[in-house]
Amino acid sequence: MKIINRTVSLFLFFTIGLSGCNSDSKDIEVLIEKLKTAGSVQSANIAIELRKYPSESLEPTIPYLMNMLADSTVMDLMSDYGFFSQMMYDGYTSPGLEAAKTISGIGAPALPKLIKALSSPSAHTRKNAVFALGSIGDPRSIKPIINLINIDTNSVIIVTALHSLEKFKSDQSVYKTLILALNNKNEGVRSAALEVLGAQEAKQAENFIIIALKDNKASVRNSAVKTLGLLKSNKAEPYLIAALKDSDYMVRASAIESLEAIGSKNATDNLIYVVLNDNEEESNRISAIATINDVKAVDPLLIILNDKRLVNLHKPAIWALGRIGDKRAIATLVELLNNKEFDFDIRIALSNITGKSKNINWSKWWEKNQHTFSNN
Repeated sequence: MKIINRTVSLFLFFTIGLSGCNSDSKDIEVLIEKLKTAGSVQSANIAIELRKYPSESLEPTIPYLMNMLADSTVMDLMSDYGFFSQMMYDGYTSPGLEAAKTISGIGAPALPKLIKALSSPSAHTRKNAVFALGSIGDPRSIKPIINLINIDTNSVIIVTALHSLEKFKSDQSVYKTLILALNNKNEGVRSAALEVLGAQEAKQAENFIIIALKDNKASVRNSAVKTLGLLKSNKAEPYLIAALKDSDYMVRASAIESLEAIGSKNATDNLIYVVLNDNEEESNRISAIATINDVKAVDPLLIILNDKRLVNLHKPAIWALGRIGDKRAIATLVELLNNKEFDFDIRIALSNITGKSKNINWSKWWEKNQHTFSNN
């Protein structure tokens, strides 16, 4: 009886499985027919819908999806027909991009057609094809992608192609291509090469990245600073400290973040300079305060707290003082408790400094205990 039951179960399993496969095939055939006459919005819709089917059943859709790669119609999918898709351009996408994403999920079977598409006269086809190849990450696409980078004159395509090399971090030809791209005349290409080196954690490229800090374009210097932060190398520290005085405020902001990322111990004086510089962007001053963790910063932070013009810097300064934990801050913090806006923040800071509960009456506690700190 057990053998019969098992046979029946296996029969039902394969029957249901085959039925499901047949159902998928029929659905896909219907969608392919729709693709043949669909407009831009509907074709993008269909490309997204196809992703719910197993990738191995989507091979018949490849020629039709490939035909979509050239469609660059810009659309906001969420407002056009309610789909939530991974957007590439600030919430906007295109049928070509959505087709490329679907092809990426199909993987290796699409490789020959995607590689051939790299020589298409359509720039949009080349861009979407190389995007798909990068998403698939098959090593067989490395040489065709590098060839595209070397011969294409469209900087947008070159940038996309560089990013498509991101998964191939151990390939020497990829590394050489990225280094060569640092000398490209287009700033977007130079920035992209730096970003990919950072994503690959290519520490062997550190000297080339440091050279890029002297680029005449702020966007490239900014990418270089961010990349050095990703590499977390102590060698980069003096260059990042120097970048705190870059002429571009975004570069300065990235320098602060990267110094924090590498755990800089020698940047305090320069971060204090940023904090006290009235000409610096407020957001950068806040970031610098959030990065500082050195007793040398206590007096400058107290100056900030006593300046009513700098009220937007008060909260980060309070948290920084609590983080540093120096008792010289207690008197000023207790005095500021009269300002209800910062009551919670000050109580947390005082608790961190003293080890006392944040909910005590700090004015009375300070009146009773301040003499014990008079010699500190």
